[in-house]
Amino acid sequence: MTMKMITIFITLLMLGISAKARIGETPAQCVARYGEPLSVDKETMTLGFQKQDIFIMCVFHEGKCVEVAFKKTEADFSKAEVETLLNANGSEWTSIPAGVGETHWNNVTSVATHKELESMVIIMTHAAKKHRDEAKIAAEKKKLEGF
Repeated sequence: MTMKMITIFITLLMLGISAKARIGETPAQCVARYGEPLSVDKETMTLGFQKQDIFIMCVFHEGKCVEVAFKKTEADFSKAEVETLLNANGSEWTSIPAGVGETHWNNVTSVATHKELESMVIIMTHAAKKHRDEAKIAAEKKKLEGF
């Protein structure tokens, strides 16, 4: 997944209308929820949508959404909006210590991050996070080949 894709997408709830992508939804369910995607990346199995001032990026594996990222274009998410997104994608979220400007949560199936400075909320399954972490490590090692 490209940094460009990561930086352009993200969340919901504006003017009382909710736009809740959900972990586990199919591409067809996401299209039904948001309309035709603004972007499609078949290599990374990613669909990008926009709903009001929120970009939504859904990453799929084996036909199910395993990662959803929400990005507001105008302002950061309110506490209530973040809670709504978390609750739409699981229950029993536990807060995890994080750095300045970030909040992390964990539950049985997923992890979530609120990046205040980027106005983003990212929710992904544990398997998707493991895959992303492994890919990042491999890329970092590749950069140092030959040193």
